[in-house]
Amino acid sequence: MKKLLFLGDSSIIHTQKWIEYYNNIFDIYVISAQKSKELNGVVYYYIDKFMAYGKLGYIFSIPMVNSIIDSIKPDLIHAHHAMSYGFIAAITKREIPFIVTAHGSDVLISADQNRINRLLIKYTFNKADIINSVAQHMSNKIMEIGVTKNKIITLQYGIDSNCFFPIQKESKKNRSPIFISTRQFKSIYNHDYLIKIAKKLQEMNVEFTLWFVGDGITLPEIKKQVRDLNLTHCVKFFGKKEQKELNVLLNSADYYISLSLSDGTSLCLLEAFATKTFPIVSDIPANRELINENSDGLLLDLNNIDLATKKIFDLLTSFDNEKTYELNRNFLLVLEHFSQEKNFKKFEKIYDDLINKKGVKCI
Repeated sequence: MKKLLFLGDSSIIHTQKWIEYYNNIFDIYVISAQKSKELNGVVYYYIDKFMAYGKLGYIFSIPMVNSIIDSIKPDLIHAHHAMSYGFIAAITKREIPFIVTAHGSDVLISADQNRINRLLIKYTFNKADIINSVAQHMSNKIMEIGVTKNKIITLQYGIDSNCFFPIQKESKKNRSPIFISTRQFKSIYNHDYLIKIAKKLQEMNVEFTLWFVGDGITLPEIKKQVRDLNLTHCVKFFGKKEQKELNVLLNSADYYISLSLSDGTSLCLLEAFATKTFPIVSDIPANRELINENSDGLLLDLNNIDLATKKIFDLLTSFDNEKTYELNRNFLLVLEHFSQEKNFKKFEKIYDDLINKKGVKCI
């Protein structure tokens, strides 16, 4: 079999999905700065010893990565995240075909933080044979950086419809509405703002339950914020859940809520679409690409917390035993454009075409 080398954080679910799908289709090798559970048949190399130097650790790891690539002699390299693993892949590139996937913050935030970041990202993109962007607004941003359109493939790998699907919703009789947030606890996902909205709703005498699923670096401070604002009776933390349990929780909730400051095409949002859970999300380009407001979801302007709270309050005034949202467009959008099985097959063809030096049709 051909050899496929992934450079990416093997501890996160996104990278694991890629590794799982292509294992047994290719001989899979992984270079990661984070150790993780290892799949049978996959060869892992870790550069974690360099991470004591922070972001510079990626630079210091380059000689080791060079040595690994010389040893493996992969037929294709696929790096995930342009600012870290993508740059390593770019600077160690030989004549090996190379794809980089930009997931969101690397293009939408890091590229604008300073001139050095922008130069590093542009260098990575120029070295790559194909740039995979997970959303159209990201592809537009990549072209602004100076990349030609014919190198960009706009495609999010999607979700597994065998794991996420609608289940008959429970009756709304004699209970308050349930909100669910499934974003990782990072500052970019703005959980503190959501807690502030929850407090305002409480002060408006709105009864509700707010579920948080997941873990992350900001979880302790969010739990403290919930305690300090006396919201413990209506906020519940479930921790990290497997997909089967997450599907049940999404189907048990009435509203999915994410107030992210920036995003690519959010897989968490697509999971809500697949379960026909009504989405309430920040009014940012990523979400405007997917949602027609009111019929398919609610978009909140995060610059005005009082207006955002009022929009949720107004939505809840229609929460009763009879009203439901069909959300068929959201559900069909996932089946047609964000099926994991379909999109991984598309990437498999891209891999084969690159390895065999055929032209790749960018989409």
